[in-house]
Amino acid sequence: MGVSAMQSKGFGLTTKFNLLSILLVLLTAVAVTIYEIERERDSRFEALVAHGMETAELIAQSSEYALFAEDEETLKTILTSVSDEETTYLGLLRPDKTALAEKWLDPSLEVPPDWQIGGQSANDTTVSSTDGRYIKFLLPVMSTQNAELDAFPTEDEAESPKRELLGYVRLVVNTDLMRQQATEALWSAIWVTMLIVGVAILLTLLLTRRITRPVDQLVQGTQKIAEGHLDELVVVTAGGELSHLADNFNHMVKQLHHSRKEVEAYQQTLEKRVEERTEDLLIAKEAAEASSRAKSEFLATMSHEIRTPMNGVLGMAELLLGGELNDRQRHFAETIRRSGDSLLMIINDILDFSKIEAGKLELECRDFDLRNLLEDTAELLAERAHNKGLDLTPVLPLDPVLMVQGDENRLRQVLVNLIGNAIKFTEVGEVVVRMAKISQTEDKMAFCLEVTDTGIGMTNEQQAGIFDSFSQADSSTTRRYGGTGLGLAISHQLVRLLGGTLEVESELGKGSTFRFTLTLTRSELVDEGPRFTQELRGKRVLIVDDNATNREILHNQIINWGMLNGSADNGVKALEMLHQAAERDESYDMILLDWHMPNMDGIELARRINADPTIPALHMVMLSSAAFDEEAARAVGVGIHRYLNKPVRQEALFNCLTAVMNAPARPTDAAESGNTQQVDTSLFNARILLAEDNLVNQEVARGMLELMGCQVTVASNGQEAAEAALNADFDLVLMDCHMPVKDGFSAATEIRHQEKPGTGKRRMPIIALTANVQKGIEDQCRVAGMDDYMSKPFDQQQLRAVLTCWLDIDPENPVADTQSVPCNTVAPDEDEAVLQRKPLDNLRARQQPGAPGILSKVINIYLKSSPGLLESIHKAVTQGDGTALLEAAHSLKSSSANLGAAQLAKVCRELETLGREGRTETASFLLKRLDTEFEAVCSALASELLELAGA
Repeated sequence: MGVSAMQSKGFGLTTKFNLLSILLVLLTAVAVTIYEIERERDSRFEALVAHGMETAELIAQSSEYALFAEDEETLKTILTSVSDEETTYLGLLRPDKTALAEKWLDPSLEVPPDWQIGGQSANDTTVSSTDGRYIKFLLPVMSTQNAELDAFPTEDEAESPKRELLGYVRLVVNTDLMRQQATEALWSAIWVTMLIVGVAILLTLLLTRRITRPVDQLVQGTQKIAEGHLDELVVVTAGGELSHLADNFNHMVKQLHHSRKEVEAYQQTLEKRVEERTEDLLIAKEAAEASSRAKSEFLATMSHEIRTPMNGVLGMAELLLGGELNDRQRHFAETIRRSGDSLLMIINDILDFSKIEAGKLELECRDFDLRNLLEDTAELLAERAHNKGLDLTPVLPLDPVLMVQGDENRLRQVLVNLIGNAIKFTEVGEVVVRMAKISQTEDKMAFCLEVTDTGIGMTNEQQAGIFDSFSQADSSTTRRYGGTGLGLAISHQLVRLLGGTLEVESELGKGSTFRFTLTLTRSELVDEGPRFTQELRGKRVLIVDDNATNREILHNQIINWGMLNGSADNGVKALEMLHQAAERDESYDMILLDWHMPNMDGIELARRINADPTIPALHMVMLSSAAFDEEAARAVGVGIHRYLNKPVRQEALFNCLTAVMNAPARPTDAAESGNTQQVDTSLFNARILLAEDNLVNQEVARGMLELMGCQVTVASNGQEAAEAALNADFDLVLMDCHMPVKDGFSAATEIRHQEKPGTGKRRMPIIALTANVQKGIEDQCRVAGMDDYMSKPFDQQQLRAVLTCWLDIDPENPVADTQSVPCNTVAPDEDEAVLQRKPLDNLRARQQPGAPGILSKVINIYLKSSPGLLESIHKAVTQGDGTALLEAAHSLKSSSANLGAAQLAKVCRELETLGREGRTETASFLLKRLDTEFEAVCSALASELLELAGA
C-alpha cells in the first residue's frame, strides 16, 4: 500500500533506476554505432580517393609520350586498359584541356557530370565532388628531361631538370559501390547494437531488482511506521549500508514507541491538568482585575479621605496666617501650611507616576496662550526663588500672544517641576527660563524650552540616571534637598507624551540646563492680545540692573515698542549716564531701577537722582523681587512712581510704562496721586452660596470667603442649595459634589433648570468642590451644568483665583493652578490615644485674640451633629441600606479625623467601605466597636471643653 501510494505520486525508485540504466545503454550504443558508421564511411571514402589517384597517376605515366605526340590510338588503348565498377569516365586532355581521347565506363549516364574546375594551374592536383555521388580528379601530365642526353646543361638544369606540361588526365569515379557497402555496414551495426542493448536491458532489470529491493523494504517499513504502527520493524535482507540504516531506523522506532507510550500516559492526565491550570488562570485573572479595581478605588478613596482633612488643615492654616499671631504661633502655622503643601506635592507625584506606569494618563487638547502660560508659571514660583535670594528670569519671544493647542495643564506641570527643581538645587545666582520659536508653518509652531540654573550641577553618572524613578542628584544619606525623586521621571514621561524629549546638560558645581522641544498646533482662535500703541515710541529709558539677563530682556522689550534705551549694571554708572545725557540735552524720560544691587541699591539711587538738581525730572519705576511690604512705602518716599514685582509680565510692563509716561514727572506726584502700586487684598463684594455638608469644611471655606470680603450663605445638602438658589440671587455657587438628600450634580442640574429662558433668573457660575478626582469627574460636572471644579483641599490663593476668574475681578496676585490629584493616607496605629493632640493643638493655635474660641466652637459642633450621624449608621445597617451607610460613615469619619479621633475615623472608614460594597450584613459586627469608640471620643472632647473653659 505504501509503495503503491508512493508510486501513484510518481515513478518508483526501481522504475527510475531501470529507465536511467536503459537510457545510458541506449545512448552509449547509439553513440558507438554512429561513431563506427562515420569511421567506416570515411575509411571507404579515403580508399576510393586513393584508388582514383593511383589510377590517374598510372594513366599519366603511361600516356606521357602519347600525349606529347598526340597519338590518339595509343591514348585510346591506354584508356581501354582501365576497367572497374567505380570508374565512370576517363579522359586525356591537351594542355588547353581539350580532349584527345575519352572513355565512358558507365553507359547509363545520360548527362555527363560537370567536370569544369576553375583556377587549375600546371602544378595543381585537384580532387573534388560536385553532388556527393561523383569524385573528379584532374592530374597534370608533365614531361621529364633527361640531363644525360643534354650535351650542355646549365648548373640549374643539372640540379633541377626542366619539366613541361604535356596535358591532363581526367578521371571521374562514382560512390555507388561505397554507398551500398556503407548501407550494409549500417544495418549490420544496427542489428549488433540492438542485440547489445537487449542484453544490457535484461541485465539491468535483473540487477536493478536486486539493488532496489532493500530500498523498497525500507520504504514499506517506514510507511507502516508513518501510519502509526510503531511495533513494526524494518526488515532488509541485503547487507551493507542499507542494513545498517535499517538497524538504526529500528532503534529510533523503538525509542519513539517508548516516547509515545509516555505521551499517552501523560495525555491521560493532561486534560485534567489543563482544566486545573485554566481554573487557576481564571482565578489569577479575576484576582488581578479585582486588584486593579481595588487599586483604582483605593486611590480615589484615599484621595477623598485625605483631601477632606487636608482641606481643613490647609484652610485653617491660611486663616491663621491671615490673623494676628505672635512669632511662635506664626511659625507653627507656616510649618503646617508648608508641610501640607509638601504632602500634596508628594502625593500628586506618586499618583501621576502610577497613571503613567499604567498607561492611563490621557492628554487634553485645548486652546491656550503659551506666553501667558510661561509668565504665569514664572510668577507663581517667583516668590520661592526670591526667598532664596535668586533671580527668576523668563526670556520669551516678543510676540504678545502665542495661541496654540495642547495640554496646558501637563505642560505647566513640567515647567513647574523643572523650575522648582532648579530653585531647590540653587543657592546663589539665578534661574533662567528660555523659550524660543524655532520654526513656524501655516498650522504648526515649534518651540525650544529650557530651564537653566547656577546650582550644584551633576556628574555624568548622575545625568545618566536622572530621569529614572526615585532618583536624585542628591542621593546621600544626609540628604539636604528632600523630595521623592519622581518629579523628573514624571516630567520626562510627560514631555514624551507631549511629543518631545527631555534632555539635560550639566557640569558639577556650575549648574544644569534642562531642555526640550515641542511642536504644537496653531490655534484657530484669534487673540491679538494687548494692542501696543505708539505712545512710547521715541521715549528714552535707562535700565539699571546688575543682572545681565534682566537687562537683555528689558532691552528687547523696550526697543520692540520703539523706545530708545541705555543700560547700566550699577548705580554709579547710572548716575554718570544721567549726567552725560543732561549735558547733551538728551535727557532720559524714564528710568527702570532694580531694587537689590550691590554697593548702591535702587532706593539709594532714586534718592540721589531726586537730590541732584542737574538731573532733569524723570519717571522712575522700581523693579523688585521682594513682595509688596514695607519696602513699597520706602519706594514712595524717594519718588518712585510705580513698583513692579519680578518677573515682570510683558503686558504689565507696557501698561505700567504707558501709565507712568502719561503722569507728571515730579517726585511728589506719586504720593499725591496714589499711583504707587499697593498690595492687593483681593476683596470681593460678592454673595456666595456654599453647599457643603461637612461642618468643619463649612467653617474653613466660610472663613476664607469672609476674609476676602464675601457674604456667605451655607447649605448643608443639595436640596437646600437648590432652594436657596431659587429664593435668592448669588454671584457664585460653590457646590460640594457628594452630599446627602441630593448630591451636588443633581442640585446643579436643578439650578440650571430654574435659570431657563423665561424664568427671569440670571445664570450663576457653579464651581464644583470635590475630593474625588477619578477619571470622568470633569465630564460629570460639565453634564450637570457646572462651569468649573476645584479639587479639595484648596488654599486661599486657589479660591481667590477661581473667584477672580468667574466674578470678573482682576486682582494682581498670581493665579495658581486650581486642580490637584488624589493622594494616599496612612492608617492610624491601633495603640493611638482616643484623641490625637496635634489636630487639637493646630486648631487651638488658630485662635485670634478677642475672637470666639475656634476649638471650642468646632468641638461643640461635633458633639451636636455627630450623634445624629451615629444614629443614621445604625439605621442604615438595620435596613440594609448601603448608600445611606456610605454617606453617614463618610461624614462622621471626616469630622472625627479633623478632631484627632483617629481610631473612630478608622472604624468609620471600614463601615464606609462596606456600605460602598453593599455588605451591610457584615457591618453589623462593627457597630458595637463604633459605639465604644464614639463614647470614648465624646467623653474626651467633653474633658477638652472643661479644660478650655477653665483656661
